[in-house]
Amino acid sequence: MAISIKIVTPFALAALTSVLVSCGGNAQKAPIDNINLEDTTAVECFGFTKKDSFSGSIYVNASSYADWQYIDLENAEITSVKVGEAAPEKWDFAVHRFDVKTNGGAGFETDFDDLSKVADIQSVESLDFTADDTVSDKIIVDMSGMMQGKVKYAEDSYNPCISKWMDMNMKNMPPEFNLSDKVYLLRTAEGKIYGLHFKNYVNKSNELGYLTIDYITKQ
Repeated sequence: MAISIKIVTPFALAALTSVLVSCGGNAQKAPIDNINLEDTTAVECFGFTKKDSFSGSIYVNASSYADWQYIDLENAEITSVKVGEAAPEKWDFAVHRFDVKTNGGAGFETDFDDLSKVADIQSVESLDFTADDTVSDKIIVDMSGMMQGKVKYAEDSYNPCISKWMDMNMKNMPPEFNLSDKVYLLRTAEGKIYGLHFKNYVNKSNELGYLTIDYITKQ
């Protein structure tokens, strides 16, 4: 893994500072889910809640800039791994804060917000899926030098389509965090299709990076 240091302009520095400190209600544009979480929740409290054999919800602590959360949909497992370290043997997609990557798969943004409509898609073969890119200016891993105008990024895989689930608008301060509220299709390397709906990104204390993702397997 390559680590790059990016020099941040004064405007961007102000924006990044605001992102870190503005975790109150004014910065949030998504509903806080009703999970009974304590203010500080142990990682083992997160995981899968299955609705049935092919759908459910995933609760992920993706608050750390230092870690990827690797998600295995088939086995309903989440594995936390430091950025730059080897991924687990089996996983389908991973999240890092609001960043998403796939395990040799691809993503597609639908025009609907209802997971049940995934079953109505007649031909996924006709859809224009987007594969991952290798990026060096998306995955922030170290904000400690932010006040000196330096932010560290890791070179890593990144899916530009599924990552559109979150739009961080920094035109005005504090920034606005807007969910697309769209369903995304994940096509795995094996060709399996899942619908993903990113519904929330904060815990009950309004801290960023606590994701609620509903999923469904296309039959």
